[in-house]
Amino acid sequence: LIILKGVKNVAVTYVNNDYGKGFADSFDKAFKDLGGTVAASQAHEDGKADYRAEIGNLSATGADALVVLGDALRPDGSMSPALRSRLEKALDLAQREPAAVLVLSGGVPQAGTTEAYVMSRWLADRGVPPARMRLDDTANDTVRNALHACALLERLGAARATVVTSPEHLHRATLLVQEACRERDPRLAVDGAASRPVAPPAAEGPARLADRVATYRDLMRIAGLWAFPGAQQ
Repeated sequence: LIILKGVKNVAVTYVNNDYGKGFADSFDKAFKDLGGTVAASQAHEDGKADYRAEIGNLSATGADALVVLGDALRPDGSMSPALRSRLEKALDLAQREPAAVLVLSGGVPQAGTTEAYVMSRWLADRGVPPARMRLDDTANDTVRNALHACALLERLGAARATVVTSPEHLHRATLLVQEACRERDPRLAVDGAASRPVAPPAAEGPARLADRVATYRDLMRIAGLWAFPGAQQ
């Protein structure tokens, strides 16, 4: 069921007894046989009232690169609330994964600056060393975010990357990065992290249909069909 829902990377917590360990081992094997990845596994004691410690351990992505996608700057070059939220999530993950490199992607200029540069400055002000950052300040849409990020990931020799973006953008962006990276290095595992809690899927309607069409369109662009009518943006 998880695979059918499109989830390929999971973290597992299980009761710390023979039954729980056996169940976790069986799940691990079955999930991997279906092409999934168990990114982390954490035992917990039965009957606990608070599982925050276990959840905190599982929330570390294990990624050696964080791909942080930009969002349109305001005319004065300041950040949108969506971009600030993405950066707050990226900072949290960067602190949990101190060896991870941050790939900052966004190149639509406003007031003489770009999303990538604004993101790097915000993170540097909060203690992230510039040496941990790689900037892509030329991508002007999600397809180019994905293509440029994967080129940088290949140069870094990354084995696993986490895409950080807004929840309504997460499925499409992660799928595009996965597909773009598959052409360069099929071994590179890509998952996603939402900048805020993910809401339940919306009922089928115009908004969901539009997102599905955009996803199909962008996948064709990733595959090289740049001349597809209306697919340039």
